[in-house]
Amino acid sequence: FDRYRQILRATGSDAAAIFRQSMANSFIVASVVTLVCVFFGSLAAYSFARMKFGGQGSLLYVMLFSYRLYRLMILVPLYTVMRDLHLMDTRLGLIIVYSALIMPFAVWIMRGYFQTIPHELEDAARIDGCTRIGALVRVVAPLSAPGLVATSLFCFLLSWEEFLLALIFTGSPAAKTIPVAIAEFTGRHSIDYGMMAAGGVAAAIPPILIALVFQRYLISGL
Repeated sequence: FDRYRQILRATGSDAAAIFRQSMANSFIVASVVTLVCVFFGSLAAYSFARMKFGGQGSLLYVMLFSYRLYRLMILVPLYTVMRDLHLMDTRLGLIIVYSALIMPFAVWIMRGYFQTIPHELEDAARIDGCTRIGALVRVVAPLSAPGLVATSLFCFLLSWEEFLLALIFTGSPAAKTIPVAIAEFTGRHSIDYGMMAAGGVAAAIPPILIALVFQRYLISGL
């Protein structure tokens, strides 16, 4: 357990202290990205599932294609935009980029779940005086709790484990995330296998805890 004590107690510019800061960065970024994607993604998914408008099918597949787009193809344009907006090496920059890239996935998953909920429940709520948003908040959202939890967990994991963009867009402990911090335990002339292993275990704990806490909703949502 010496490596874990080192992670908890290290200070200054020590690699273990930087890893601890990176864990905090990853948790903040992943949590905010999850909230943004689930909130706005649910609104978009509801419109795709319940409303009819021109180009609906094409727009949905364009969104899905944007999620499957190879990251290296958009790396240089993203870097240019982040640099011009002074968002390099900031957690806000990572949150914006991750949210934009993960949002189509959240929309796709939630759309499929909303389609399993009977229209009649919303119709009854609207007859009783609910607006469409009111029906979404009071009827659809509570019934969609398993789907929301499953989508939230996937969004959290996708942003928690992302490496390439975090490696390119961060350089200091102020914004560095866990995958980048673990990779830096590999030096030019040596590899600290002990810290890499301890860091990997520490990085796996939060997603496992979240999955255990919301296990019932996760299984039914899947």
